[in-house]
Amino acid sequence: MARHTLYSKPGAYADTICNYAYSLASLFSNFYSACPILKGGEASITFRLWLTRSFTDTLGEALDVLGLPKPERM
Repeated sequence: MARHTLYSKPGAYADTICNYAYSLASLFSNFYSACPILKGGEASITFRLWLTRSFTDTLGEALDVLGLPKPERM
């Protein structure tokens, strides 16, 4: 789903996408440090797993647009 968003933005230049990817990774890193993914109530765990998958997909798309390989593990 996110693929069309990144590719269809007119004027989406590499520096803008790099800055976006860096900001996204920084924000997720802060979240990951503060919130253990697999600890908490069922609703919290489900949400955190969804958020982690969404982050992985979105960052992967940004790296793909930039022509960079997506890491297999983080």
